[in-house]
Amino acid sequence: MQTIIERLNECLAGDWGETLTRFRVVDVPAEPDPARSLLVCESPHIDEVTDEPVECRFPLRGTAGKNVTKALVECREPAALQHGGEARNTVPVGQLVAQGHLDSIRIVNVCELPLQSEAYTQRLTDTILQTIPRELAFKEWCRLLLAFRTVRGLRRNSPETCDPLVAHILDDFRHRLGDLEQVRNLPAVVCGLSAQACWLSLGLPEPNCSNDVRFVAHPSWKQRWFDGSQLRDNVCIGLLTLLGRA
Repeated sequence: MQTIIERLNECLAGDWGETLTRFRVVDVPAEPDPARSLLVCESPHIDEVTDEPVECRFPLRGTAGKNVTKALVECREPAALQHGGEARNTVPVGQLVAQGHLDSIRIVNVCELPLQSEAYTQRLTDTILQTIPRELAFKEWCRLLLAFRTVRGLRRNSPETCDPLVAHILDDFRHRLGDLEQVRNLPAVVCGLSAQACWLSLGLPEPNCSNDVRFVAHPSWKQRWFDGSQLRDNVCIGLLTLLGRA
């Protein structure tokens, strides 16, 4: 099966394959695991695109990841965040999962590439930009970003209405999730409107149809995860479900 890089490269003007690979952030763990609950987000944040090799990057390693860890602590689950006697309540959840300290969760982004234009404009050097038709390339890439955000309006029964580039992203998301019949039986917390629309477009369970699926705001929206100093009930129940303690 083609990777998302190869698919997008066919749609975009010029040879974007090598350039786009520089921005890829893989799921953690990378392969589907039916023993792990799912924490699903939209796409890598700008601070997750580091200078490390692609295989060393992981999602939810910045501010949003720290908010998830803080939420886990407020769920009174400090034991889940201990390793070798050391408290890890300030470590981003992506790092905890990547380092094996939280082995019940798999973090998956709908798209492995950032969907913030700033992630590209801040890191693409003039040398790289000279290798692609800059004006046309950025027009096409901006069209992709805009098209993906319209995915919020997707309905499960009308996937053919989405932009072809969005269709590639959805197909890649489906492939990385693995066997959808297994996924339907997994506890899942899906963060953000775009990720939730993509989840539903694959025919996966809605929250009101499954006690093991929760839709919450993206953790970068701290005020929507925490009400003052208290964790919101829906987020807490979702995280406890991920940990098998609901």
